[in-house]
Amino acid sequence: MKRHGRLPAALITTAALAAAALFTVPHSAAAAPPAPQATVAVSKDPVPALTRAASPLRSTEPGGDLRDLRPLASMVGAASVVGVGEATHNSHDFFTLKHRIFQALVEQKGFTTFALEASWSTGLSLDRYVVSGVGDPREIMRREFQDSYLFWNVQEYLDLIEWMRSYNQTHARKLHFVGDDLGYVGPETIGRVTDYVRKTRPALLPGITRLYSGIPVETEVAPWTAAYFAKEVPERLKIEAAARQAVVLVDRCLRVRSGRGRCSMRGPSGRWRSCTPSMSRTRRRCCPRRCCSATR
Repeated sequence: MKRHGRLPAALITTAALAAAALFTVPHSAAAAPPAPQATVAVSKDPVPALTRAASPLRSTEPGGDLRDLRPLASMVGAASVVGVGEATHNSHDFFTLKHRIFQALVEQKGFTTFALEASWSTGLSLDRYVVSGVGDPREIMRREFQDSYLFWNVQEYLDLIEWMRSYNQTHARKLHFVGDDLGYVGPETIGRVTDYVRKTRPALLPGITRLYSGIPVETEVAPWTAAYFAKEVPERLKIEAAARQAVVLVDRCLRVRSGRGRCSMRGPSGRWRSCTPSMSRTRRRCCPRRCCSATR
């Protein structure tokens, strides 16, 4: 696993918040014609203003004293989500600075979750390691960070994940890792759905399995992506429609199971039938497969 190259020091030694001055003009003055010789002096050098607003960084490397990031904590205020961008995906300093900022947000503001532009299923696998120590993060990253996600498979992100795991081993409040992208559907995602259905509503399992049949679940990211985008658009739309149907079916039955909604099932005639928890208790014929039986 490699590390990325460093940026020139001048690009990352300070973090600045530039304040823009707002000028207002009285209505009467705005209505009058401007003086022919009127000029406004404008500074062409932004450095003095940036220098006044800048907060120097001790380092971009994680660990150590984090007091130099307190101005950032002040800017965050009561926000519950903080977005951190990067000018490139392949620079050591951006990756390590994200790690350092996350440490500061955890320790100074009580943040608990790091979200990355990676697939949801990747996030589930890495979160299981971060929280419970299950799995090998190197292998997970090798398997999941391929193709368009390849630039995440670097030592800097492994260091972040290992720090999160170490933190969780000594703190009751756990940190979590989340993938917030949809570019790849791994076995972790579909497996959680089918395992739950198998345990709680086994009669639904054949239908759910059929609806997910167009999504390969035993393929790594690179071949999965290549195979999916090789399909014609109409075929991809059919896969999407089937996946949406599975979501609706599972969600409605979960709501009925908790007494919060209605359930729909496709009957022998091919038409959808709908019932409430009370109907499922009194009229079993409403749900021939008993998907939403409140008595089970």
